[in-house]
Amino acid sequence: MAFISFPPTPVPTLDLFNFSPASGSPGSQINISVTLLNTQVNGIKFNGTPANFFQLQNGQYTAIVPFGATTGPISLQTGSGSILTSNTNFTVTGSSTGSPSITGLSPLSGPIFSELTINGTNFANLLGVSINGVPAQVTYATGTQIVVLVPSQATSGPVRVETVNGIAVSSQVFTVLTGNGALPGISSFTPTGGSTGTIVTVSGSNFSNVQSVKLGQTSVFFGVFSNTTLQFSVPANATTGFISVTTPAGTATSSQPFVVQTNLQIPTISSFSPTSATVGATVTVNGSGFVNVSQVKLGDLQAGFNVLSPNTLQFQVPMGASTGKITVTTDTGTVVSQASLQIPPVAAGPQIFSFSPPVGNPGTLVSIQGSNFSSVTAVTFNGIPGVITTLLPELVIAKVPEGNFQGKISLLSPFGNATSAGDFLASAPTPKITGFTPSKGAPETDVTLFGENLQDVFEVRFAPGILADLKSIAPDGKSLVTTVPNGAINGGIKVTSPAGFALTPTIFEVDNSNNLRFTSFSPTLGPAGTDVEIIGTGFSTVEEVKFNGKVADFDIIDSGMIIATVPPDATSGFITLRRGIEEIFSPDPFMVTPFALRIDSFNPTSAKPGENVTIFGNAFTSITRVKFNDTPATFQVLSETKIRATVPAGVTKGPLSVKNSQGQTAVSAQEFSPNISVPSISQFTPVSGAPGTQVLITGSGLSNARQVLFGRFDAQFTNVSDTLVRAFVPDFARTGAITVITDNGTAVSEGIFTVLK
Repeated sequence: MAFISFPPTPVPTLDLFNFSPASGSPGSQINISVTLLNTQVNGIKFNGTPANFFQLQNGQYTAIVPFGATTGPISLQTGSGSILTSNTNFTVTGSSTGSPSITGLSPLSGPIFSELTINGTNFANLLGVSINGVPAQVTYATGTQIVVLVPSQATSGPVRVETVNGIAVSSQVFTVLTGNGALPGISSFTPTGGSTGTIVTVSGSNFSNVQSVKLGQTSVFFGVFSNTTLQFSVPANATTGFISVTTPAGTATSSQPFVVQTNLQIPTISSFSPTSATVGATVTVNGSGFVNVSQVKLGDLQAGFNVLSPNTLQFQVPMGASTGKITVTTDTGTVVSQASLQIPPVAAGPQIFSFSPPVGNPGTLVSIQGSNFSSVTAVTFNGIPGVITTLLPELVIAKVPEGNFQGKISLLSPFGNATSAGDFLASAPTPKITGFTPSKGAPETDVTLFGENLQDVFEVRFAPGILADLKSIAPDGKSLVTTVPNGAINGGIKVTSPAGFALTPTIFEVDNSNNLRFTSFSPTLGPAGTDVEIIGTGFSTVEEVKFNGKVADFDIIDSGMIIATVPPDATSGFITLRRGIEEIFSPDPFMVTPFALRIDSFNPTSAKPGENVTIFGNAFTSITRVKFNDTPATFQVLSETKIRATVPAGVTKGPLSVKNSQGQTAVSAQEFSPNISVPSISQFTPVSGAPGTQVLITGSGLSNARQVLFGRFDAQFTNVSDTLVRAFVPDFARTGAITVITDNGTAVSEGIFTVLK
């Protein structure tokens, strides 16, 4: 058999590609420029270690220095099979083999689903990150920096990073913002206007983590005094504008602008009304220049005041006040009214001599005797407001309020209050439940309770404390009708009246089989295409599933489970289920993450069945299947970015694909070419023999042999290896060549086997 030899493929020299910079740490980017025209790069290695890379444009590539790489040349594998190797070495700096360490966190606090950046060293071969023990999703990672999303179940505590080389725990504590992580809100601010230096008090909610405060477009210095109060000073360059407060959760803006006064004037008083008032009355003062008012006086007594505008303010006549002039003081001066506010002589306060009866149920009329009752404005029983039905100078008749109490009777007046010497005892009958019907039912079922003293019941609750509709109460107080509320569970029924409460003697059973309820979902985050398992009740007739308003495909598994697929246009937000006009929301939002599963490259790109191929990519931790052009293969997940797969028998040319436990699939852009050898026979021994003789046939590509012929007669045979077949000379065989037929072709021996008879 003749053999033809071919010269080896020439290796291009260094000037066919360039790289920069000349050194870098694992995870850094290196720019590579190929100057040889029409050269397609299929693989890049750093001193033999495969690297992830992507093409920027024709001839321009960016490679990521792989973890585990060492100093040495860079090599490029071209589409034609040639290898381009640099004549100069790339220097790998830093260390990717030591134990990890955390040098800092940024920020040190934030709400759930916010980003946390972890800085440190030796983050190569990352296994996982957790916040106070709760695993966090990694969105970005290099050898020196990791970015994660704060998980929904996270609590405040240290951050833990685990790699194949060890574990690092932060010395700093990351604070998870819960209640304080809600959006801030501004309810009011005072004063409503002022000049430079004016102290403005802002009231609202969720101020615990304020990052900045602005007046219009101008940032201001501020101080936070509580979760609901902050103050700032009007800066010199400020102009009239809205107040905004920014926290990690968002920004709140005031509904009204703050008026910056640039031309302040000395205050003036033009009038006030009324011109005569009693203690506690409100007086309105009109004038100008009421900006940054610091004090209002009536005579020598300070009064509480409220500035309504630069031209109007109000104050209350203080206790002990007498006729006098009104004084207003601001930052720019003081003004005194020309006229005096008239304060009439103070009348004598009320006095209580006696009352009757001393005991009664709610609604009982009580007669109170005394003097100076003309100015009485209200009555209380043990501090509980009652109702005045009759008011005379020496007699007040009042109705006892609801409740079960014992305490003093008080009459309230602008000229003083009067309190009884003795106590009044309110004794209302306590409700009692003896039974109910039916004993069980679904939400919206009417339930009748039986008992005593139910006429004053004002509230009914079903377990676990859900308020129910109170439809009717019998006039004799011996029964009432209520309705089972949505969300109720098996348990007692509680009724409440002013005199107390009562519980049913037995448990009411709730049939929730058709009650639409959203209990939980899993997973809590993922990219578009993720299958989400939704758990609850009443799902049999669900008509629509949405992810943050985007309609999703779904399958109803049973009344307690739905599997929905995150739609392509979905964004992070709550999941909603609709049945008719009824709509319910998930207890927590679903986070839509970028589609992470992908195949970047694989090596080698051609191999024989049984040989290993390394697949490089991202998000490989939950891989459930690997295929070579639709042929399943055995595999081992080595890391988040690496899989080792074995080329399966019967493989054909085509792309590689991986699938994870969330149902996501990634397909390689490059095709795998199986390395299949055409069979050949180099020799056989013995070279002669009678039928039944064992003959050892050696060569190559013999592993898939499916037929062996001696001449034209089939022989029994056994595949021993790719290079050896054991055959037996068949009956009726004739002297001639030996033929081996495989899946990849046919091999015929050059020599002749002699059959001995």
